[in-house]
Amino acid sequence: MAREIERHAREAYPREACGLLMGPTDASTERAFLRTVVRAPNVAPPESHRFQIEPAFFRGVVRASAPGEGIVGVYHSHPDGAPWPSAADREDAWPGYVYLILGVRPARPSSLRAFEFDGSTGRFGELSLDTAQERPEARRGG
Repeated sequence: MAREIERHAREAYPREACGLLMGPTDASTERAFLRTVVRAPNVAPPESHRFQIEPAFFRGVVRASAPGEGIVGVYHSHPDGAPWPSAADREDAWPGYVYLILGVRPARPSSLRAFEFDGSTGRFGELSLDTAQERPEARRGG
């Protein structure tokens, strides 16, 4: 899955790549299991240096999801930037979602980090990300 996100980010470069993270929607666990990614078209104007996913795309993905499965987060890239949430990311973030951010620079390895937005504080907290498993997971609480 991490390779698919990196491939998408390199194909989209110098624009931000974006997509949805799919997995079980049971919020009672301290882990967010990520089963698959769904590439989304970035409909933001190229000069905006951000990403935007159409609401209709979200609705279509939700309708097509199997029972008990759904959107558990969003991924996007930061071309020529660091894999840390930006002010624009904070403006558009939804509490409870996992956010994977990939820093992409030409001819350098990419760096992928996971975050969750806390609506009460308006801040992102970093999650530990285990991509070595068959199904990657993001752990809340470090």
